[in-house]
Amino acid sequence: MLELENTIMSISQMRVWLERNKVFFEIFSSSLIAAAAIAVGLASYLVSVSQLRVSEIATEPHFYIETTLYRDAESSSYNESEMRLLNAGAPVHNIVVDVKSFIKVNLFTEEVEPIYVPVVGYYFAQFPSHSPKGLVATFKGSKNNYYASQLYFAKLSPEVMNGRPYFDHTFVHVTSVDYLSPFGDRRKLAFLGREQVDPSVVKPILEKYEKFNPLEIEKLTVNSVLEAVNEQTGSKNATDLSPKFSAMTLMRFPIKYGSWRSQNEKTLQRRTNHQSHQTA
Repeated sequence: MLELENTIMSISQMRVWLERNKVFFEIFSSSLIAAAAIAVGLASYLVSVSQLRVSEIATEPHFYIETTLYRDAESSSYNESEMRLLNAGAPVHNIVVDVKSFIKVNLFTEEVEPIYVPVVGYYFAQFPSHSPKGLVATFKGSKNNYYASQLYFAKLSPEVMNGRPYFDHTFVHVTSVDYLSPFGDRRKLAFLGREQVDPSVVKPILEKYEKFNPLEIEKLTVNSVLEAVNEQTGSKNATDLSPKFSAMTLMRFPIKYGSWRSQNEKTLQRRTNHQSHQTA
């Protein structure tokens, strides 16, 4: 009986305590409900942003670059290269395209980063299609691959390179695209070779066209390339262009140059087979 009375008393005290503090429970429950509503609203907002982004992607273009080598029937050589800009995404209008060509030169030194030497004449003709989708523009050059290959072959000639420092090089083309988006604003993108990059990446490379005179593709020589490199690097990192006797080669090359040449002698010899790209 006593235990029952104690239980009833405890329940009564609990009711009194709850009655006195119900305001705190009301505030807590309201706050909990408000927090849940905020969480649901935030999740809904994120879903809406994702849906908006998906819809924007559906209205964006997808530019990409293709290159093709053409075989000359008379000489059986792949003398010319053609580049095409295509859009496989949403159609856009007022497309403006500009292509600049460079020789990326690597001197294999820690002090000098790869150098971009501007070249003119590789793709001198542009044929826009004025189409908002599909083929946007075609870029052509006369015997551009032939002149480019002659520079490769010249580096393999002991008479030409006689004592001059070996350098590696590739032809790189920077393509800038400016177009009118479906939302009415002008947008820009860029390609370094066939890779799409942010325009800020290629900006310092394009500035070389304003600072230095570009080399003509049909007049490229080992000397002209190295002279252009010296012009960019300055006298501190200037490369000696004068030919020396082969006995002086190791004296003019740092140790790492000599070791690089010996370790890659077979590679250099194999590169003479590069002519297979020119002659069928």
